Amino acid sequence: MTTKTESKGYLFVATLSKSYYDAMVAAIEGLKDEVPEAQVAVFTHEKWLTDQDRELFDHVFAPVPCHVRTKLWALDKTPFDVTCYMDVDIHVVDPGVHDIFDVFPDDLDIMMSENRPYNSKVVFFQDKHQNNGVERELEHHRKEHIELYKQGKAHKFKWHCGFFIYRKNDVTDKIWSEWLRIYRLHNESEERCGIYP
Repeated sequence: MTTKTESKGYLFVATLSKSYYDAMVAAIEGLKDEVPEAQVAVFTHEKWLTDQDRELFDHVFAPVPCHVRTKLWALDKTPFDVTCYMDVDIHVVDPGVHDIFDVFPDDLDIMMSENRPYNSKVVFFQDKHQNNGVERELEHHRKEHIELYKQGKAHKFKWHCGFFIYRKNDVTDKIWSEWLRIYRLHNESEERCGIYP
Protein backbone atom coordinates (compact mmCIF):
# COMPACT_ATOMS: atom_id res chain seq x y z
CA MET A 1 0.00 0.00 0.00
CA THR A 2 1.39 3.38 -0.92
CA THR A 3 0.73 6.47 1.09
CA LYS A 4 0.19 9.87 -0.44
CA THR A 5 3.09 12.27 -0.03
CA GLU A 6 1.99 15.38 1.83
CA SER A 7 2.38 18.66 -0.03
CA LYS A 8 4.40 21.19 1.96
CA GLY A 9 4.74 24.91 1.52
CA TYR A 10 4.86 28.41 2.95
CA LEU A 11 1.97 30.83 3.28
CA PHE A 12 2.25 34.63 3.28
CA VAL A 13 -0.47 37.29 3.57
CA ALA A 14 -0.09 40.96 2.56
CA THR A 15 -3.01 43.37 2.73
CA LEU A 16 -3.85 46.89 3.94
CA SER A 17 -0.66 48.59 2.74
CA LYS A 18 1.63 48.20 -0.28
CA SER A 19 4.55 48.28 2.16
CA TYR A 20 3.37 44.90 3.50
CA TYR A 21 3.32 43.57 -0.04
CA ASP A 22 6.84 44.86 -0.70
CA ALA A 23 8.04 43.25 2.56
CA MET A 24 6.40 39.99 1.49
CA VAL A 25 8.21 39.99 -1.85
CA ALA A 26 11.53 40.61 -0.09
CA ALA A 27 10.79 37.81 2.41
CA ILE A 28 9.95 35.35 -0.37
CA GLU A 29 13.05 36.33 -2.35
CA GLY A 30 15.12 35.59 0.77
CA LEU A 31 13.32 32.30 1.34
CA LYS A 32 13.86 31.18 -2.25
CA ASP A 33 17.52 32.25 -2.12
CA GLU A 34 17.98 29.84 0.79
CA VAL A 35 15.45 27.17 -0.22
CA PRO A 36 15.04 27.35 -4.03
CA GLU A 37 12.53 24.49 -4.09
CA ALA A 38 10.24 26.21 -1.55
CA GLN A 39 6.59 26.26 -2.60
CA VAL A 40 4.90 29.55 -1.72
CA ALA A 41 1.24 30.59 -1.50
CA VAL A 42 0.42 34.29 -1.24
CA PHE A 43 -2.80 36.02 -0.31
CA THR A 44 -2.83 39.64 -1.43
CA HIS A 45 -4.55 42.32 -3.51
CA GLU A 46 -4.60 41.89 -7.27
CA LYS A 47 -3.64 45.51 -7.98
CA TRP A 48 -0.22 45.05 -6.34
CA LEU A 49 0.79 41.94 -8.28
CA THR A 50 3.38 42.29 -11.03
CA ASP A 51 4.43 39.74 -13.64
CA GLN A 52 7.92 39.66 -12.14
CA ASP A 53 6.57 38.99 -8.65
CA ARG A 54 4.20 36.30 -9.92
CA GLU A 55 7.27 34.29 -10.98
CA LEU A 56 8.21 34.01 -7.29
CA PHE A 57 4.77 32.80 -6.23
CA ASP A 58 3.58 29.23 -6.75
CA HIS A 59 -0.02 29.96 -5.73
CA VAL A 60 -1.73 33.36 -5.75
CA PHE A 61 -5.01 34.06 -3.98
CA ALA A 62 -6.64 37.37 -4.87
CA PRO A 63 -8.87 39.09 -4.10
CA VAL A 64 -8.68 38.88 -0.32
CA PRO A 65 -10.34 40.84 2.48
CA CYS A 66 -8.61 44.09 3.38
CA HIS A 67 -8.30 43.54 7.11
CA VAL A 68 -5.66 43.66 9.83
CA ARG A 69 -6.20 39.93 10.40
CA THR A 70 -6.62 38.63 6.85
CA LYS A 71 -4.19 35.86 7.80
CA LEU A 72 -6.87 34.33 10.03
CA TRP A 73 -9.20 34.24 7.05
CA ALA A 74 -6.49 32.75 4.80
CA LEU A 75 -5.06 29.96 6.98
CA ASP A 76 -7.73 27.36 6.17
CA LYS A 77 -7.42 28.15 2.45
CA THR A 78 -3.85 26.88 2.17
CA PRO A 79 -3.19 24.74 -0.91
CA PHE A 80 -0.76 22.58 1.10
CA ASP A 81 -1.28 19.58 3.39
CA VAL A 82 1.39 20.97 5.73
CA THR A 83 1.89 24.73 5.83
CA CYS A 84 4.50 26.98 7.40
CA TYR A 85 2.92 30.39 7.94
CA MET A 86 5.32 33.36 7.96
CA ASP A 87 4.59 37.02 8.71
CA VAL A 88 5.89 39.23 5.91
CA ASP A 89 8.46 40.96 8.12
CA ILE A 90 10.53 37.77 8.32
CA HIS A 91 14.02 37.60 6.86
CA VAL A 92 15.28 34.10 6.03
CA VAL A 93 19.06 33.78 6.31
CA ASP A 94 19.61 30.02 6.40
CA PRO A 95 18.29 27.01 4.48
CA GLY A 96 17.70 25.36 7.86
CA VAL A 97 14.32 27.09 7.95
CA HIS A 98 13.07 24.23 5.77
CA ASP A 99 13.91 21.76 8.57
CA ILE A 100 10.66 22.80 10.24
CA PHE A 101 8.90 20.28 8.00
CA ASP A 102 11.25 17.50 9.18
CA VAL A 103 10.85 18.20 12.90
CA PHE A 104 7.06 18.59 12.80
CA PRO A 105 5.76 15.42 14.48
CA ASP A 106 3.19 13.35 12.59
CA ASP A 107 0.88 13.31 15.61
CA LEU A 108 0.57 17.11 15.91
CA ASP A 109 -1.81 19.43 14.11
CA ILE A 110 -0.04 22.73 14.98
CA MET A 111 3.39 23.66 16.30
CA MET A 112 4.21 27.20 17.49
CA SER A 113 7.01 28.78 19.46
CA GLU A 114 6.44 30.76 22.63
CA ASN A 115 6.38 34.57 22.63
CA ARG A 116 9.57 36.27 23.70
CA PRO A 117 9.98 40.04 24.10
CA TYR A 118 12.63 40.20 21.37
CA ASN A 119 10.53 38.48 18.69
CA SER A 120 7.03 39.81 19.16
CA LYS A 121 4.65 42.19 20.79
CA VAL A 122 3.97 40.83 24.26
CA VAL A 123 0.23 40.91 24.84
CA PHE A 124 -1.55 40.52 28.16
CA PHE A 125 -5.21 39.71 28.74
CA GLN A 126 -7.37 40.30 31.79
CA ASP A 127 -8.82 36.93 32.76
CA LYS A 128 -12.51 36.49 31.98
CA HIS A 129 -13.40 35.62 35.59
CA GLN A 130 -12.14 39.12 36.52
CA ASN A 131 -14.13 40.93 33.83
CA ASN A 132 -17.76 39.81 33.48
CA GLY A 133 -16.88 36.59 31.66
CA VAL A 134 -14.96 38.26 28.80
CA GLU A 135 -11.21 38.54 28.40
CA ARG A 136 -9.85 42.03 27.70
CA GLU A 137 -6.56 42.94 26.02
CA LEU A 138 -4.39 45.03 28.30
CA GLU A 139 -1.88 47.68 27.37
CA HIS A 140 1.65 46.71 28.38
CA HIS A 141 2.64 50.36 28.90
CA ARG A 142 -0.03 51.01 31.56
CA LYS A 143 1.17 50.29 35.09
CA GLU A 144 -2.32 49.43 36.34
CA HIS A 145 -2.72 46.83 33.59
CA ILE A 146 0.61 45.15 34.30
CA GLU A 147 -0.28 45.20 37.99
CA LEU A 148 -3.28 42.99 37.15
CA TYR A 149 -0.85 40.51 35.57
CA LYS A 150 1.42 40.64 38.64
CA GLN A 151 -1.60 39.98 40.87
CA GLY A 152 -2.53 36.90 38.85
CA LYS A 153 -5.65 38.57 37.42
CA ALA A 154 -4.33 38.58 33.85
CA HIS A 155 -2.25 36.34 31.64
CA LYS A 156 0.30 36.77 28.90
CA PHE A 157 -0.58 35.64 25.40
CA LYS A 158 1.68 32.61 25.08
CA TRP A 159 2.14 31.73 21.43
CA HIS A 160 4.10 33.52 18.74
CA CYS A 161 1.82 33.63 15.72
CA GLY A 162 4.19 35.11 13.14
CA PHE A 163 5.89 31.81 12.28
CA PHE A 164 4.27 28.42 12.81
CA ILE A 165 3.48 25.14 11.09
CA TYR A 166 0.20 23.26 10.80
CA ARG A 167 -1.66 20.48 9.02
CA LYS A 168 -4.75 21.27 7.00
CA ASN A 169 -7.55 19.25 8.55
CA ASP A 170 -10.89 19.68 10.31
CA VAL A 171 -9.18 20.46 13.64
CA THR A 172 -7.06 23.31 12.33
CA ASP A 173 -9.85 24.65 10.10
CA LYS A 174 -12.02 24.97 13.22
CA ILE A 175 -9.19 26.61 15.19
CA TRP A 176 -8.64 29.28 12.51
CA SER A 177 -12.35 29.95 12.30
CA GLU A 178 -12.64 30.34 16.07
CA TRP A 179 -9.51 32.50 16.22
CA LEU A 180 -11.06 34.90 13.71
CA ARG A 181 -14.42 34.87 15.50
CA ILE A 182 -12.83 35.64 18.87
CA TYR A 183 -10.56 38.29 17.38
CA ARG A 184 -13.58 40.03 15.86
CA LEU A 185 -15.51 39.76 19.13
CA HIS A 186 -12.65 41.46 20.99
CA ASN A 187 -11.95 44.11 18.43
CA GLU A 188 -14.92 44.83 16.20
CA SER A 189 -18.25 43.77 17.60
CA GLU A 190 -20.89 45.99 19.14
CA GLU A 191 -20.83 43.65 22.13
CA ARG A 192 -17.16 44.41 22.67
CA CYS A 193 -17.78 48.13 22.25
CA GLY A 194 -20.54 48.01 24.83
CA ILE A 195 -18.30 46.32 27.42
CA TYR A 196 -15.18 48.45 27.14
CA PRO A 197 -15.18 52.23 27.23
